[in-house]
Amino acid sequence: MLALEGMSLKPGMKILDACAAPGMKSIAIASRLNNNCTLYANDLDKTRFKQIRYFLHKFGATAEKVTNADFSQLEGEEYSDLDVILLDPSCSGSGMVRRFDYGKRTEEDEKRTGERVAKLAKFQYALLESALKFNPKRIVYCTCSKLQLENEDVISRLLTSNPDLPYEVVEAMPSWPVRGTGDYDFSPLCLRSDMDTTLTCGFFCCVLQRKEGAELVVKKVIKKETEEEEVAAVKEEVKEEEESAEEVTTTTTTESTVFETANESETEQTVKSGKSTSRQPVVRKSSRIRKRKATTEGSEQSDSVEEVAAVAAEESVPMTPRKSRRLRK
Repeated sequence: MLALEGMSLKPGMKILDACAAPGMKSIAIASRLNNNCTLYANDLDKTRFKQIRYFLHKFGATAEKVTNADFSQLEGEEYSDLDVILLDPSCSGSGMVRRFDYGKRTEEDEKRTGERVAKLAKFQYALLESALKFNPKRIVYCTCSKLQLENEDVISRLLTSNPDLPYEVVEAMPSWPVRGTGDYDFSPLCLRSDMDTTLTCGFFCCVLQRKEGAELVVKKVIKKETEEEEVAAVKEEVKEEEESAEEVTTTTTTESTVFETANESETEQTVKSGKSTSRQPVVRKSSRIRKRKATTEGSEQSDSVEEVAAVAAEESVPMTPRKSRRLRK
C-alpha cells in the first residue's frame, strides 16, 4: 500500500488512523510492525466503527484506543507526541476501476458529480486542516480518487492558506513511476497510481513532514456560513452512502460474529462441565436418547422438549430443529 510506504513505519511509533473504517489500513499497520506500536483508530460512521473493532479482533491487531467520533472534533491533547496521522477521508472513489462506467451518463449526471466533488474537496480540506492541531511529525494524506480537485488542489489550498505552516511536502518512494499532477512545485513529490501505468486502481498519496524545530502556527481561516453548511451536508451524504454500501458486509459480519459467539459459548460450557471438547457422533447421541426413552416403564409419551434438551446438554452437542423432530418421533 502506498500510504504505508509514505508513513515510513518503525517499531514503537504512535499512529492515528483518522478515518479507519473498515479497519484494513490499521490492520496492515499493526501487521507491518508486528503490533509493536501505539495505534489509535477512529471513524465517524457507527456501523463501520463496529467493523473496525470486529476486524481488529479477528486478525489479532491491537489498538490503544478505537473511537467513534468526528475527527475534526477530537482533542489534540488526548493524542500527544504522535509520529504519524494517516488521513484517508471519504472521496468520490473515481480511482476505483469502472466505478463510473456502468450505464450511460447524462449531462445532468456529470453536473451532479462535479458539484459533489467540489463539496467533497471542501470536506477533505477541513479534515486535513484539523490534523494540524495534533502537531504530528508526519501527516499522510491519501484518497482513492484520480481527480486533482480532491488531491493536489487540497494540498495546495492548505499550503497557501497557512503561509507559516511548519509542514512541507516530502518525497516518498523516489522510485515510484507515477507522480502528482498539476502545476505545483510539490507535484513531483506526490504519489499516484493508475490502471495504465501501475495496473492498479487510481490512488493518491502526499506526505507532509513537520519541519525541524518548527512550532505549530496555523492561520485560522474563517469559513463562510454557507461553506460550513456544505461541509456538514457532505458529511451527512457520505454517511448515508457508506451505510448503504456496507449493508451486505455488515450482514456477513453479523452472521460471522453470531457463529463465533455460539462456538465460544459451547466451548466454555464444555470446559466447565469437564466433558471432552470433541463432538460426539450424532448416531451415538441419538442412540443414548432412545435407550433413555426405552427404559422408562409404562410411559407411552415421548420425552418432553425440556428433557431432551437436558440429555443433549450432558452430551455437549447443540440441538437443531431437525434432530428435535427425530427425537419426538
